[in-house]
Amino acid sequence: MILTKREQDRSINIPVFFHSFFLYLCSSLFVFLRKFSSMKQTLFLSLFVLWFSCSEEQDKHRVLSDETAKVLVMLAPDCPLCKNYTKDLKELVTEYGEEIVFYGVVPGAFYTHYEVDSFLEAYGLPLNIIFDPELKLTKQLNASITPEVFFIDEFNNIRYQGLFDNWLGELGRRRQVVNVFYLKDALDAYLKNTPIEIIKTKAIGCFIE
Repeated sequence: MILTKREQDRSINIPVFFHSFFLYLCSSLFVFLRKFSSMKQTLFLSLFVLWFSCSEEQDKHRVLSDETAKVLVMLAPDCPLCKNYTKDLKELVTEYGEEIVFYGVVPGAFYTHYEVDSFLEAYGLPLNIIFDPELKLTKQLNASITPEVFFIDEFNNIRYQGLFDNWLGELGRRRQVVNVFYLKDALDAYLKNTPIEIIKTKAIGCFIE
């Protein structure tokens, strides 16, 4: 359809309109912050939280499509075994963190960000956290237990899945001596480019609901 000159004058270029409006909004916000500098940090934090909330859904799926090796640990702050393994997990992050990225996956909508942050702080865990309220990532991994671990290579193949080590035997009995370190052995084999001998064990812990 061809518009007349008068119709063209009356018409609005929608993309340009929104772009101009956005620039106006940003400039107004800048002036507002200049006048109320004491509110700057709080407002910035609120905008960041809003952005992070919108990005969360995308991030949790991106973690399985990037080109880096990673370890995903299914976490529940009130699961006793998650608490028991915090020291081991922290040591693994310290030893392998420069070459392998570690993520904690919080399945379901039972825990708030505050509860998870408090858990990380209490045990000094330097983990990237992925919240999975709808269990989409959990189902993609076929995870059913916390703290089940997944080692995924840069080609997004699951190279190891299951227990950290053999501390827990059948029926949850705890060994006096831990002598098989499934996850650590898998990471060492991967970094040395040698075959991973044990690729799956049966996870023991708290059931994911």
